Amino acid sequence: MAPNPDEEQGYTVPSNQTENDPLLGENNRSIDSPKKDHSISLGNGIKDISLKRYYGLAYMLAMGMCGVVLVALGSTLQELAENAGRVSTDVGSVFIARGFGAICGAVTSAKLYQSINGNIVILWTILGMCAILLYLPFISTVISLHIAFMILGVSTAVTDTGCQIMTRRIHGTGAGPWLGANTVAFGLSGALVPCISYATSLLIVQYAIMSAIGIFAASSFIILPNPEKLEGYINKKPNKKSEGKNYAHNLLEFVHNYRIEFCVGFMVFWLIGGKVGATAYLTQYVSDTDIISESQSAGLIAVLWMAITVGRLFGIHIQRNIILSRLFFLTGIAFLGGAVGAFLPLILKTSILALWLSVAIYGFLNGPTVGFCYDLNNRTTMPCETGMSIVMFGLNCGASFIPFAISGIWDKFHTPSILFIVMVASHLLPYPAMLIMKSFHASQIKGKNSH
Repeated sequence: MAPNPDEEQGYTVPSNQTENDPLLGENNRSIDSPKKDHSISLGNGIKDISLKRYYGLAYMLAMGMCGVVLVALGSTLQELAENAGRVSTDVGSVFIARGFGAICGAVTSAKLYQSINGNIVILWTILGMCAILLYLPFISTVISLHIAFMILGVSTAVTDTGCQIMTRRIHGTGAGPWLGANTVAFGLSGALVPCISYATSLLIVQYAIMSAIGIFAASSFIILPNPEKLEGYINKKPNKKSEGKNYAHNLLEFVHNYRIEFCVGFMVFWLIGGKVGATAYLTQYVSDTDIISESQSAGLIAVLWMAITVGRLFGIHIQRNIILSRLFFLTGIAFLGGAVGAFLPLILKTSILALWLSVAIYGFLNGPTVGFCYDLNNRTTMPCETGMSIVMFGLNCGASFIPFAISGIWDKFHTPSILFIVMVASHLLPYPAMLIMKSFHASQIKGKNSH
């Protein structure tokens, strides 16, 4: 019997695949039969387990560099603005420039990674980041500062997208924990920036150290062999193309082909946007409400990110041995639980305990959600540059526009509670998108099984 065309593209249900991988438990990870797990079979990735680990660490380092850049741009903005003869509030639009660059990077990533060796792209984007970081302390005009931020936005978005797509191609079905590890590396690396600032107050030295970290991360992509030539690597496949007769038909076909990725992109749009908004405006919330002293606001943000980090690590542990249906269930629990946590200050407005608990609960349950979304995407779609670009487009839009929207509404209506309203929404709105995604995948599996 001739194989189903969908099966030739890799859209099959896995059958008792095993993977000997450090993030998948001490024993081989077993994926249950089709009756229990309807993940798409991607294969186990490259055969060399040692190289697999080295690649995983390399992508974690690259993601870490993205985290360093993101935190550094915010923490040193005042000094950068002073070099241009301004103060930080005068140049806040640089973050819009960075967001615009990130969106452009996400959009162009598909073509880049489809046409060029993925590791080469990541190598050069990291080196580009290092060059811009070294240049930042010497910038003396606002326009140049905006251009630099935009270029860094492009570079981080391209690197981020590449790390995710290459992780999927190298690790195959077992990519979930490694995708989660990438998000952990991103978060933990941001903690290096305050340490560097504490060690030296010289801006040029700070950025030189950060650039050295980037060069170290880039060196791994020079040393490691080209993964595309290794046995087991999930080769690039042509992106799903629309062949309609007009633009409207092609657009509808495109949305249909990538309907699952659009759902994931919508989810991470809100999850990342809410988290970035909380990080950016918790200090202002404390200042406007006087619920705790302003000196404690730094501790509140520290609690948020400690909780996020613990949540991410907990999420990786869960992803090591979990079937798809349970992953959907736990993702939904994290969504709804995070919304409940963020809702506490809206009903207990004068409670100090409610504020601290809210931030901790929200952070802990937000922490694993992006990793869960990446894993859901990994288990329900084939690795595809265009699909991953759609997801990263949503992520970068959320990181740029939701904080901007929070500040706009806050300034217009003078209501600090908008922060927690958005935080609640950032966990509630992804839930129906996840249910829609689940139904899309169920229909996909049902259609294939009917052939």
